[in-house]
Amino acid sequence: MHARRKAELDNIHKVFETVDSGEIRQFTALDGVSLAFLPGEIHVLLGENGAGKSTLVHILSGLHSPSHGAIRLGGETLTFDSTADALDRGIAMVHQRPLLAHEATVLENVLLGAPGFFLGKANAKRRLASLASDWGIALASDVRAGMLSPADRFRVALLSALWRDPDFLILDEPSGVLSPDERAHLFAALEKARGRGLGIILITHRLEEALHRADRISVLRRGRLVWSSAVRNGLVDTAPQKNEDSQSTGVPLTEAFLAALLDPEQNPDDRCVISSRTLHETLETQKPAIELVSVSFSKDEREPLRSISFQAMRGCVTTIAGYPGSGLATLEDILSGM
Repeated sequence: MHARRKAELDNIHKVFETVDSGEIRQFTALDGVSLAFLPGEIHVLLGENGAGKSTLVHILSGLHSPSHGAIRLGGETLTFDSTADALDRGIAMVHQRPLLAHEATVLENVLLGAPGFFLGKANAKRRLASLASDWGIALASDVRAGMLSPADRFRVALLSALWRDPDFLILDEPSGVLSPDERAHLFAALEKARGRGLGIILITHRLEEALHRADRISVLRRGRLVWSSAVRNGLVDTAPQKNEDSQSTGVPLTEAFLAALLDPEQNPDDRCVISSRTLHETLETQKPAIELVSVSFSKDEREPLRSISFQAMRGCVTTIAGYPGSGLATLEDILSGM
C-alpha cells in the first residue's frame, strides 16, 4: 500500500463567463475557498444548491481549472488539465449520474482509461471480483451497462474509480440513487476503506449522513467557506475553521445546528402557518401553479414515465417520492425543461 498524501485547495476562486447579447457576464462560483482533505477521513461538504460544492470538487478532480488559487497534493503544487491528470495523481470522482458506455460490459467500462497496454481478461475479471467483494458489490462482469439500474450504474462507476487505487474518492450525492439498505451497505464499505487510509469526500444534502458518518464537515454558502470542523465524539467547533489540526471545543453536533449553518437567516417564527381549513378553502378556489395531465416519456437509456398526472398548488409544498429508478430524474428534467 502506497503512502497517502494530504490534498489542499488554497484560496480557490472560480469565475464563469457567458456572453449574452454581445455582453460578457460573469458569475463567481467560488470566492477564496481554502480547504484541506486528509487521508483516512470522511469529509462531508454541505451547502444549498449553487453554494459551490460541485464546482469545488470539479476543480480538485480536474474537470475545471481554478480562475485563481492553488491545488496541492502532499505539499506539491499541481495543475490539472483534465480528469485524467487528477486520476494519475490519485484523485477519482464518481458523479451523481455517471456516464458509461452502455453497449460495453461492466468489466469493459471499469477498464476504460485504465493504464497499461496488455491485461489478460481472466486476470482482470479476478481482480474486479475481488474489488467488488471488498466493497460488498454483487455485479456480473459481463452484463452490458445499458441493462443496469441507476444504482448498479453508480456501482460500476465506483468500481471504475477504485480500480485505480486512488488516494481520494469523491462522491457526488451517491444516496440519490440508493435505497436506505443500499446506503447502509455503501457507508459500511466507506468506513472500512477509510480505515485503510482512503480519503473520502462526500457531497450530500442529507444532514443525517453528516451527523452520523462524517469525520469532518465543511459548509459552503454562495461560493464561500463559512464553517469547517472535525467531528470528534459528536462534538464540533462553532468557529469558522480552516486548520485541519484544530481541536473541537465541545459543542454538540445536531441537525438543527447544521441547518442553522446552511441558512442562518431562517427563523421558525417567521414561517407562514396556514390552518387546514384555510388551506382547503384556498385550494378550492385557486388554479394550480402547474399541472401535468397523462404525461408519458420513453427514450433509450432514460427511466420511462407512464401517464403521470398531478397538480401543484400555490402556497403548498408538493412532494413527489419514489425509489431509485422510478422515473423521478426523468420527471425532474421534464419539469425543468431539459
